Amino acid sequence: MTVLHRVPVSELKGVGPARTQRLAKLGVETVADLFLLPPRRYEDWSNLTPIAQLRDGQSACVRGQVVGVRHRRTKRRNLSIITGQVQDETGEVGVLWFVTAYKGKVPLLKKLATASEVTLLGTPVSEGGRLIFRTPQVRFPSDPGENVVPVYPLTDGLTQGLIRDLLFQAWTKYAGNIVEFIPESDLHQLGLVSRPEALRRMHWPRNLEEVNQAWRRLAFDELLCLQLILMRKNLQARQHHRGIEHGVDNELVQGYFAQLPFQLTAAQRQAINDIRLDMESPHPMRRLLQGDVGSGKTIVALYAMVKAVAGGYQAAFMAPTEVLAEQHFASLTKTIAELGITFRLLTGRTPPGERREILTGLRSGQVQVVVGTHALIQEGVEFRNLGLAVIDEQHRFGVEQREMLIKPETDLLVMTATPIPRTLALTLYGDLDVSIMDQLPMGRKPIDTRWIAERDRPQVYEFLRRQVAKGRQVYVVCPFVEPSEEVDGKAATTHYQDLVLVFPDLKVGLVHGQMPYKDRAAVMENFYNGTIDILVTTTVIEVGVDVPNATVMVIENAERFGLSQLHQLRGRVGRGVHQSYCLLFANPSTEQGRERIAVMRRVFDGFLIAEADLKIRGPGELLGLKQSGFPEMKFADLTDIKELEKARALALEIIGQAQPPDYLLSTAIEEELAARIQQRLS
Repeated sequence: MTVLHRVPVSELKGVGPARTQRLAKLGVETVADLFLLPPRRYEDWSNLTPIAQLRDGQSACVRGQVVGVRHRRTKRRNLSIITGQVQDETGEVGVLWFVTAYKGKVPLLKKLATASEVTLLGTPVSEGGRLIFRTPQVRFPSDPGENVVPVYPLTDGLTQGLIRDLLFQAWTKYAGNIVEFIPESDLHQLGLVSRPEALRRMHWPRNLEEVNQAWRRLAFDELLCLQLILMRKNLQARQHHRGIEHGVDNELVQGYFAQLPFQLTAAQRQAINDIRLDMESPHPMRRLLQGDVGSGKTIVALYAMVKAVAGGYQAAFMAPTEVLAEQHFASLTKTIAELGITFRLLTGRTPPGERREILTGLRSGQVQVVVGTHALIQEGVEFRNLGLAVIDEQHRFGVEQREMLIKPETDLLVMTATPIPRTLALTLYGDLDVSIMDQLPMGRKPIDTRWIAERDRPQVYEFLRRQVAKGRQVYVVCPFVEPSEEVDGKAATTHYQDLVLVFPDLKVGLVHGQMPYKDRAAVMENFYNGTIDILVTTTVIEVGVDVPNATVMVIENAERFGLSQLHQLRGRVGRGVHQSYCLLFANPSTEQGRERIAVMRRVFDGFLIAEADLKIRGPGELLGLKQSGFPEMKFADLTDIKELEKARALALEIIGQAQPPDYLLSTAIEEELAARIQQRLS
């Protein structure tokens, strides 16, 4: 059977080198690509609107009699204007066409003059108190044509007619080679049409319902393919690589629990049990630890690190920024220093002499735990026996970076303080087992969140002064470090100077990511111990910072932040026993921006916020997926949890079989359906 993903589009008649290059700009390089080229929209000539119900700016199709046709020439050579009215039993609407004369003749004018009836498709606009179609598409009773017509994306040198001709030519020659890879029984149960029929309905639909059915089937194929690839990857890792089979928790681990100054939540205990079972099994752990702000993920991760050390192995903790790595290192200092575990911090700014000392300790095994940034995967970093890698804020790393740190047998714990919608978690991390921590420690109070207008700034400053007088502390977050002539927004450096003048009797501090590590550490230490009242900062404190005495979070230009990022920043307060506040200075200019602020005011659950963020921003922008190499979905909507879970269930059923069916393992299917996704994920 011909594998369509291997048939170049140049095999079709009329596609030479120039057209091959133009089609490639649309992502069409093979016959399979051509079949999977989704139309941008569909023209529906069957859904007629009475003229009396037309609305300004709303696309519509009308049918009626042409009256009052007039023709006049313009000053431009061969350019004419045709005007008139089309009327039905409910009313009339104006029409206008700019047309080019051919050898002095205007064919459209002759057709309009003799036509008893026309059908128009276009968007009426209001001019002079009446609606008018400007250059609508027109059909006459004698014209052939489908009721629903696909409109494809184009580039210079390509036309709608050419794309349709190539599709018809490819369908005539290769339709019999389209492979169906889901059994008929499953198709019936899922309510899906066959794959060949889906492609037929996408390109030659009889009505819009057929378009919807085609789209749903092709979207399901994408989701199923993605889940199969991720699951197969996980299965292969488990089958081909034996992991570290750790023993039961010993005295070192028990000592870790004994020195904790608080009780674990039920969610923390469940996550710890998941990790314990993983690490004591003969297979390498591959687990995502996902939790809301302040749910205590670091405590759970520290358990895994102590367990690895207790078994005679090393542990590495990789964070995406120096500030976050420093915060985690500070947590280790407070939590496991008394256990006698040797741990070090390695970042891009670690002095050369200290770096050489740390690398020597890692090679010898003397350094048991290392916390760091991308510096952990740079040349020269070698471990004696790395047993566990913990990666924080995984979405800021690529899969390749993750795998540069670990060997196939190394246990892997991926953490994120950014709640990810279940749809994205199933898709982004389909190769990982998931532990969800959706429970906050006892005693946490809801954070009073308010949208503040610029005119109310003086009252806000008085409120901050009262909070400090009570012994509390304040964060003020700015979107930029330095001011810019190109972008309007508060800069931390200049706003810090302003607040020093506003609060001359208070201690105001400044911290941002461009400061040297020692300076940042000194400022943060002063904020921890309460000698700084107001800390002006950027998003470097978005995650990992825990100061229970800080009760107010002021966010400048809040419209410039994503919804999940705003939630992360808000999570820096509300960690103590006192009532906390989040004050959003915002002037959003778009409906999307206003919706983000409104959601922040009424929703406090990070997972619900993540779902809202996904709907507002879309999966491409959320978590930086556009830049992360994540495969583009032509048909699938990652917000559709029901379809994603159906695809995942079928993938689990397939992967769970001792010998998956041949139709899902065939080279044809891998190439037809998965080649591009596989290339991006492998």
